[in-house]
Amino acid sequence: MKKIFWIVIVVFIVGSCYNNSNHERNDQPDAETYEAERIEQSIKSDVGQMVMRTRAIDNWAQHLCNGETFRFAPILTIELEQLWMKNDPILFNGVITDIYTHNQTHYSILIKRTILLSAVMLLRTELNLSLISPKENIDTLLQNHPDIIKDNLGFSKGVAVIAFIDSIKPITSQDGEINKIKVGYGKLVDIMYTGIVKF
Repeated sequence: MKKIFWIVIVVFIVGSCYNNSNHERNDQPDAETYEAERIEQSIKSDVGQMVMRTRAIDNWAQHLCNGETFRFAPILTIELEQLWMKNDPILFNGVITDIYTHNQTHYSILIKRTILLSAVMLLRTELNLSLISPKENIDTLLQNHPDIIKDNLGFSKGVAVIAFIDSIKPITSQDGEINKIKVGYGKLVDIMYTGIVKF
């Protein structure tokens, strides 16, 4: 598990350097690049408006990392309790890993924070949310973005969610370490498709 984590870190750093060098070389971006950048900025603007509208907490990851790019130390559950379990909801970016029926009117939706869609801060502890959501919210999302779970290449597309967190529990990972996975349980307030945009 540690080996995989370090491989991902190296790939992340190399990819960032490659992207930076590409931007320096491409002094005259083509129409596709402009369009991709326009879409990315539009999505980030929409997420920002969603945060403002719901007064969501969107800087909890910065607090966990203390302004650094990486956090190698495990995250304690109490740290997340202090940042997530407040009067205001939180913003969480990740991918949908499962959806199942909670009752006749609601789904339970599982969302995982992934390194591949994290632009700035990398956390060694895996963070997940398990949220109760009205069925119409998720049905509309799936109808508009049928490839959101996995596309033809097997990659899941990202979502931004606003959620109230009621409780947080540590989950024991396959290798027996309890601090590697934390799950926040709560209620979905809003959800937005973000595709491959990194946050």
